[in-house]
Amino acid sequence: MSLPLSVDANATFEQVTRLYKIQVVREAERVARRHGADTISAADIREGAQHLKSRDTHTALKHLAAFGGIGLGISASFFLNLDHSSPSTYILILAISVFLIALDIAKCF
Repeated sequence: MSLPLSVDANATFEQVTRLYKIQVVREAERVARRHGADTISAADIREGAQHLKSRDTHTALKHLAAFGGIGLGISASFFLNLDHSSPSTYILILAISVFLIALDIAKCF
């Protein structure tokens, strides 16, 4: 059995679900327009909801790939520099950077 919602929690829940519904309908409208439809179908709603869910994951991976690119730049600057005082640190940064970029690339497939 679940706990009841407080008055504030219920109001917040209603607000969040209302915003989510608006986002799903907007995305479903985009899907329907892409398909050349005059109305939004149930399949468009499902696809719109799926787009919203995958967009959040994709955005997070893009941020990780950006950090990977920054790390790759730091590592490249080390290898172009003649001072090799601490190569293990830069090799670790290089390995992590390549992993983050590969994670983003793998998500595309």
